[in-house]
Amino acid sequence: MSAVPLGANLSVPSVGKPFGKGLAERYRNGGGFLPPGQVAEAVARRWALSRAALDRWALSSIERARRRGKALPYLVVVPGNGRSARALKVDEALLSPQPASAVRGLAPLFEAEGVVTAGNMAAEADGVSVVLVADALTASRLGLVPKARFISFSEVAGDPAMWPVATVEATRSALLRAGTGFSDIDRYEIHESSAAAVLAWLSCTGVDEARVNPDGGSLAFGSPLGAVGAGMFAGAVSALAEGRAGTVALSIAGDGGVATACVLAQPGPA
Repeated sequence: MSAVPLGANLSVPSVGKPFGKGLAERYRNGGGFLPPGQVAEAVARRWALSRAALDRWALSSIERARRRGKALPYLVVVPGNGRSARALKVDEALLSPQPASAVRGLAPLFEAEGVVTAGNMAAEADGVSVVLVADALTASRLGLVPKARFISFSEVAGDPAMWPVATVEATRSALLRAGTGFSDIDRYEIHESSAAAVLAWLSCTGVDEARVNPDGGSLAFGSPLGAVGAGMFAGAVSALAEGRAGTVALSIAGDGGVATACVLAQPGPA
């Protein structure tokens, strides 16, 4: 993200538009295709989420990540300027987090009387992630030791103007395919594009907050676009490998209104 930040396309006159002509035309009658910050404001209004509630969740995410005390699995080794690789002991985003007073004192970013700020919406961040999925026979043939077992998968489409909450239906569908319910899952990883996104998901599902993003999320670590979903997957698999959860449900939404969810369990017979 530091090499190609959000809005980089605006520097090229021939393509420098926030959204392509197709998207602009498709959503013209609905007021246009909204950027993530304005969508977060719309979600906060619809679920009557206060600024205090959003800041509380953001600070909780940071605190949970700091308690975890180490980098997520996909940030373990980084190149050292062409020299030997070095271990990354902690995510840089956690080294100097803003104090609670600073988060609560931030001005709204997108609407003068809004509730979404730089403190309760995920920031851009660098990061990479990779996930290897294989069937049991292939894993055995290659001598690979499974870290998790894939139970079910679901992908749903939702209203682009409310894309963060498409995760609700995606999770529900994945659980239905797994033959389980919300109360049967030990741990949830929900994309923290904003605090509003997670709090709306919680409001719709009734899941205990303690089971959602127990090691923090994008509000703590930042959001490396294109690597977020696989990174969440890696974090969930790491928790399973450490025996800290029996089953995990992940749910990730994109700003086109499509959300993906899956259910994982510890390795073993189905």
